[in-house]
Amino acid sequence: MSSYHKWGPDSLVVVAGCMPPLQKVINRGLYLCEIDMSAIQSIRSMAEQKNNIIKGVSWTLESKHLDVDGDGLVAAIDIYPYVSGRTSHAPDHYKLIARAMFKAAIEEGVFVQWGGFWRGGEPFKDAPHWELD
Repeated sequence: MSSYHKWGPDSLVVVAGCMPPLQKVINRGLYLCEIDMSAIQSIRSMAEQKNNIIKGVSWTLESKHLDVDGDGLVAAIDIYPYVSGRTSHAPDHYKLIARAMFKAAIEEGVFVQWGGFWRGGEPFKDAPHWELD
C-alpha cells in the first residue's frame, strides 16, 4: 500500500466537487494505489459539456459531471496517473488505478463504474473516468 500518496492542491479542489460516496472511494483508492494520481475534473458546466461533445471527448448531455441538483457536487471524476513527476496515459498505469479504485469501492460499499470498461454504443473507452453507479 502506498499511504504516502496525497492529493495536490488542485486535485483537492476537484475531489471536493464530488458527492461524498465518490470522495470516499477515490480517497481510499489513492491510499491503496501503487502509483500517484491527479484529479483532473469533477464538476462541469453545460457549456463545457457541449464543447466536449463538439471536440469528440464526450457523447452525452446527461453526464454525471453535471451538477443536476445545484448543490455543487457531482457523481463523476476524471483521474490521470501521475508517474515520475508527470501525467501518464499508459494503459498499465490506468489498470493500477482501476485495481485500487475497485478494491476501495468494495471496502467502502459504494458501487462505481469505470470508463475504461465501457463498450457497446459508446464511441470510446474513457480510462480517466470514474462515476457512481
